[in-house]
Amino acid sequence: MRARQTTLLLHPALGLLVASLSVACAAGGGRPAVTARPPAPSPVETALMGQWELVDVEARGQTMPASGRLAFDEFNNISVRAELSPGTAEVVPPRVVLLDFQAKAVLSAGQIAYVGLQRRAPSEQMVPTASEPSAWRYFAVNGDTLRVWQAGDDGQPSGTLVFRRLP
Repeated sequence: MRARQTTLLLHPALGLLVASLSVACAAGGGRPAVTARPPAPSPVETALMGQWELVDVEARGQTMPASGRLAFDEFNNISVRAELSPGTAEVVPPRVVLLDFQAKAVLSAGQIAYVGLQRRAPSEQMVPTASEPSAWRYFAVNGDTLRVWQAGDDGQPSGTLVFRRLP
């Protein structure tokens, strides 16, 4: 009879423990729920979001014909590819790629910091004058025009990529 009482006393305690664990698990244990939805974009992120077509490369005071794309999504993924036209001075195919990378972008006051930057084009396709992708960290959006540039030691733009928003 005594064993029976002990068993009966343990069952309510065990039931309470199971109920407590079930509530804790259902509530996530105090951790925020993981969702696939990104946080609401800032106005700057919204302005940059979308697909952009490269229309010009400006360097050393001259405009060079080029082609390429920039994409920025709701998860702050950025990818950039810029190729100079084969007829451009200093460009000898297959070395036509000026930039080709992807990364996470952190935007702040007209500047881009890149996290996890990955180059995509092989070195034998890069033009000899290509700079580090992380140097292209300044940007401005004016309507459907996006300018991304790198600055020299004097703080002035030393190269600018001009993009037009795609519909």
